[in-house]
Amino acid sequence: MTTYADIGPYVPEPDFPSWLAKKGLPQSYEKLFSWPREQLQDEYDKLHNSWKELKQRFDDKTQEYEKVHNARISYMENHGIEQWSDLDENIDQHHILEKDKFMKTVANINNERAGLKEQISSTYPALPLIYGIIHQIYTNYEKICDDERSTHGLASSNSWDPRWRYIGPLQNPFWKLGPGSSDFVLHLD
Repeated sequence: MTTYADIGPYVPEPDFPSWLAKKGLPQSYEKLFSWPREQLQDEYDKLHNSWKELKQRFDDKTQEYEKVHNARISYMENHGIEQWSDLDENIDQHHILEKDKFMKTVANINNERAGLKEQISSTYPALPLIYGIIHQIYTNYEKICDDERSTHGLASSNSWDPRWRYIGPLQNPFWKLGPGSSDFVLHLD
């Protein structure tokens, strides 16, 4: 079932450069609709490769976090430590130093993951836009506005709703970047 929130009428940005600014996309994309296909594809490939690399680094850091987390749990189990707070500062100096190492390592990994996540978040939004232009889903700014208008106030929906077949990757939650490809794929159940 599709439901809508009452958030008022849809009011588009006055022009594409304003829309880009609102979305946090580069102003260098102002003339994106007039770029030659080769230039669009080069930009898409560059962004996709960057996104893929960042995502891989994020996944690697997540695995590193899991290893440290499991090592910390093993250390605690092997030394009969239920909680770090149970340690006595005078007797358990060695364990407290180990705890501090674990905590510092985890904090560093999490900081790196947060930075990577931010970079991923800033790289990804341009991909569906450029993909949509390359594949002529978006031939002009009005097509983007049409999709926004169609989904404005949409609070919930499901993939069975036929509307999703006609809404491009910018506004359609069922468009996903394929894991093994550089293409977006529409996933409808």
